[in-house]
Amino acid sequence: RRRLQFGVGQDARLRRLQGRLPEAMALSGESLQAMDGLLAQNAEHPGWKRERAEALLEQAQQLQARREGAAALPLSRAALAILEPQLAAQAQDRGALLGVTLARLQLADALPSAERTALLRSSMAGCEAVSSASRDPRLRALRVELLLRLGDRERAGVLARELMGGGYLDAGEPVVLLGDSG
Repeated sequence: RRRLQFGVGQDARLRRLQGRLPEAMALSGESLQAMDGLLAQNAEHPGWKRERAEALLEQAQQLQARREGAAALPLSRAALAILEPQLAAQAQDRGALLGVTLARLQLADALPSAERTALLRSSMAGCEAVSSASRDPRLRALRVELLLRLGDRERAGVLARELMGGGYLDAGEPVVLLGDSG
């Protein structure tokens, strides 16, 4: 049953990317409810806490897809509150880095320009500090998005083409949009 619960979050993301937002919202709600139930049994379980944070991030992305960015912010902040201590405790943890970076990307749009740029640069530095980041396609895809938001379209395009040349394809990432350009 637990395995099924953990797959629900991925199904929600897939449905959102397919444009099936009502189904995605139902699934992410189910995922969040499942994680809350598990955390009621053991509130300090790091894996379950991370799954809960990922469910919160998915719900935030769904709200953004509905153009309800203001409602997404508290969810992104709640996810960061879970994930940042995990990343601080294990700086090389790619899963925590992925979640923290995604949450920061979601928050960045709501910040004034100077704060947004500082947050994006900090996130880029975090991605570059993880030794295995250069091999992880998910982190490389997030680097593409960070580079785009920082205005470095040339480097983003090079990295996007490298990723796609290696077989990476995720319709939810800007990599797809850049891979065929230039």
